[in-house]
Amino acid sequence: MADKPTELTRRFRLRFWFVLAAVTGLRLAVAGTAGLGVDESHYLLFSRHPAWGYFDHPPLVILAALPARLLVESPFTARLGPILLAAATLALWRAWALRMGREEAGIWRGALILHLLPIYHLLSLALMPDAPLNLFWCLALYSAWRATGEGRWRWWLAAGAAGGLAALSKYHGALLIPCLAGYLAASRKNRFWLARPQPYLAALTAAAIFLPNILWNQSHDWISYRFQLGHGLGGRWSPSIGNVLEMVGGQLGAASPLVFVFLIAGWAVLAGKRDKSESDRFLLWTSLPVFAFFALTSAGGKILPHWTFVGWWAGALAAGEVFRERLLCSRRAGGWRKLWRWGAGVALALIAAMYLTMVFPVIRPVYRAARSVSLAVNRRFPAIEPLGPYRNKYDITNDLYGWPEAGAKTEQIRARTERPEKTFVFAHRPFTASQLALYLEPGTAITTLNPRPDQYRLWFDADAHRGWDAIFIDHDRYWQGFDRYLRLFESGDSEPVEFTVYRGGHPAHRFRVYRYFNFKGRPEGIRR
Repeated sequence: MADKPTELTRRFRLRFWFVLAAVTGLRLAVAGTAGLGVDESHYLLFSRHPAWGYFDHPPLVILAALPARLLVESPFTARLGPILLAAATLALWRAWALRMGREEAGIWRGALILHLLPIYHLLSLALMPDAPLNLFWCLALYSAWRATGEGRWRWWLAAGAAGGLAALSKYHGALLIPCLAGYLAASRKNRFWLARPQPYLAALTAAAIFLPNILWNQSHDWISYRFQLGHGLGGRWSPSIGNVLEMVGGQLGAASPLVFVFLIAGWAVLAGKRDKSESDRFLLWTSLPVFAFFALTSAGGKILPHWTFVGWWAGALAAGEVFRERLLCSRRAGGWRKLWRWGAGVALALIAAMYLTMVFPVIRPVYRAARSVSLAVNRRFPAIEPLGPYRNKYDITNDLYGWPEAGAKTEQIRARTERPEKTFVFAHRPFTASQLALYLEPGTAITTLNPRPDQYRLWFDADAHRGWDAIFIDHDRYWQGFDRYLRLFESGDSEPVEFTVYRGGHPAHRFRVYRYFNFKGRPEGIRR
């Protein structure tokens, strides 16, 4: 009997490492099967232009893009960094959970919940700032826990350094400071640290590491901070219950609905404990405030579903408590088990759909089948409107395909102009520009001329290109037409060159290419 707990511990440990290895292998297998998405292309371009800041983000996303810079640029190498960082992050998360005294069974349950989150798989595969953010967030949690338990200076400084690196990865890494400060204030055992210098020197360490981004923003008219404040708060505080409901709906989709219910139940279980341990309190304060902050912020602006993900590192362990309290120890465990099975089934279906649509053109046949059903229903019940004909833009996974061909075609058109060496390429939106830019010849100037500022304001000097000719890549996702940008040039050719790129024999993108002559510069009142 004495060996039984040891055998169970070993079994749960093996389950954890097996799932980590299997899922990492799956991600490596699919990483190169599809082209880069709009954000991935944009962030890969960041690595070509290293800086301490960018229009919409701090710089450490280029850490995730390092394999692509050291090796040959490709979808596989661009995603290799995030995949490896995700594996390292989960291993670090496990080490943190063990330090807090969590048993292998509880760690396995938390890891299982993480792997049932569709958003976790996306953030562990795509080239996005969340890859280094998650790593440094978990490192900060690990270091802060050891700092409060052991009191050593090195762990306080490590926590501060990790927090600074988290903020350099993505701005809301700064939420670590109020989360950890809230924990110290709420903990009778550790509250004394607020009267000691260690936490404050940790905060100063974080600030010192983040300082280069502040200086960069100061020299660029605070462009990144102004954008993020306007992006998250809509530029002003205008509370709306509809925005909050939209944020909650986004969370239900990103986490799958019933798994998110387990997170809320986990918070309730931990908060309701009369004999809360320090680790219970730590989990609450490093997860719940993250979701509360974004729920409050969502009242005044749009919140993207993945912004809250850092709260899941502690939240998954909190949700794992529901297993022990409700599925294993409760007399009414049957209902909870049924809920769990349904929740896990929905989550796995969403995850499978994500991987399948990345590799196979699934949305087109599914939509057409749904339209056939809707037409049949309409014939029987004319008041019910049927679905319209399928359009390429309905399949958002088309954004992953066709861009190398589009880049090559764009270069062919540019090469046929009278002076290709003084002809730049531009698009209406930065997404189109970034996806094209990866596949243009080195040295080809590309930008956007949309009056709304974006990263290309920092990469493209409009004054230096006065008098140049240009070709405008008009994309079927948001047609603009010839007249939209004519006022920026002396003249132009309104007859477009049209071409289409395909995915599996079906159109993925349609383009119209217009030529303009003698660029006059940006309109007055628009800053570079």
